[in-house]
Amino acid sequence: MKTCAMPAKGYAKPHTGGFTATREFGFDLAEKFPELDLSDVDTDGAAVVVHVQNPRALHLHKLARFLTSAAKGGVRTAVLHVPSRGLMTALPIFNLFLAVDASAELKDMMRLERAMRTGG
Repeated sequence: MKTCAMPAKGYAKPHTGGFTATREFGFDLAEKFPELDLSDVDTDGAAVVVHVQNPRALHLHKLARFLTSAAKGGVRTAVLHVPSRGLMTALPIFNLFLAVDASAELKDMMRLERAMRTGG
């Protein structure tokens, strides 16, 4: 497994939705994640780092709810880290919320289609 510049486990807030999240200062992102391209994000305010341990166990509705509450708290930037897929990216929190919301809707539609096909 790849190592990442994540804070110690005591600082990460565990969620039952298959992810952990930490709140960071935006100006610290360049130092903590030097490999990230931060040109498209606001590094003046607060940021959250979302670490997804197992993408298959990710509860999309809980992640969307977390992102909504973080945005209400003034967070503008999100760093998404999925080590099993080799993904680490920084993006505006609203863009991440839209992607998570679209994925949750697609997952619900696929579940409904499967139920209609099987008659259950």
